[in-house]
Amino acid sequence: MGIVFIGAWPLFGFFRLIDYPGIMHSQGVISLFVGSFAIGFLLTALPRFTGSSAASFMDVTILYLFILLEALTLMSGYFAAANLLMSLKFMYVFYFAYSRARNKTLVPPPGFIWVGFALLSVTLGGLGLFAVNMGFEPALPLFPLFKLLVFRGFLISLFMGIGSRIVPFLTFIPKINSINFKSISHVIAAITFFLGLSLEALSNGRTQAQVGLSLQGISLLFEIGFLWCLYKLPKKETRSVLLWISSWLFASGPILSALWPQYSLHLMHMTFVGGFAAGTVTIASHVIVSHKGLSKNLVVNFWPLGTVWLILILASITRATAVFTNYQSHLNYAGSMVVIALVLWAAYFFKMIFA
Repeated sequence: MGIVFIGAWPLFGFFRLIDYPGIMHSQGVISLFVGSFAIGFLLTALPRFTGSSAASFMDVTILYLFILLEALTLMSGYFAAANLLMSLKFMYVFYFAYSRARNKTLVPPPGFIWVGFALLSVTLGGLGLFAVNMGFEPALPLFPLFKLLVFRGFLISLFMGIGSRIVPFLTFIPKINSINFKSISHVIAAITFFLGLSLEALSNGRTQAQVGLSLQGISLLFEIGFLWCLYKLPKKETRSVLLWISSWLFASGPILSALWPQYSLHLMHMTFVGGFAAGTVTIASHVIVSHKGLSKNLVVNFWPLGTVWLILILASITRATAVFTNYQSHLNYAGSMVVIALVLWAAYFFKMIFA
């Protein structure tokens, strides 16, 4: 899904093989690329972290069908149907998460409160976009909020939730020990973030938008710097250093956008590509190497993981600065670099799942 919906830009820009892919690209990347990663992780991690039953074959099949149907409707231009399928898909994931939490025998990590916010954000946002696309007039004034809930609230909350457990572990940075303190702190950070998101979406001017973006940046700095303790330096190995840098790049989008809100759409790609995509392939590489019992050199040495990560970082810079150069060409270049990075990563890591 990442290759298809990010590769849409070079297919359009270089070859004119498809129509302008704006909406298709946005939902395809967030719901189908990021969303598929989220679903795969949560179906695996939630039963383990809660000590409950594993995902059934039916759970996997239903979600897989939702993903395929959403992809087909999105590529066919039936955006209202794609919005509805996205919401139904994450409603099912929410039900799965709730059922595991209700029958838990273990206490999940406190930072997983962000995952609940992520699922709620994308579900409500998707229903709102469906209502807008169906011409439901009362929903029209809230369109900017629905859009941000899906295209930013979901992704950022997801990374915050998963990262709170994994990033300190993989960077070998000790965390704060007070679980109760941390639980409250995660909730405060999440509420602050969504307050800022709402202010930005419903802003009447530049100042209010800047305040909203500043609140988002502050909440991410608090979470990453203080709760994850990433003010400390990571272990000196490729996997740890790359994830540490990506985590800080993840917070850079809202912070830079608060300074220059007129470029928010472009600067936020530092969060999307340099933060999420680069951080995700780093985490996924570790999981594959660890679970398959492969050589740690694959994630400790710079090649191949560091090379894939570096291409993604260059892509994020290219996309974030595209507005200051030849805009369409840089979108094409950035999309091409992400596709190359994902293909290279798949050639070295993803194939090992089936080895």
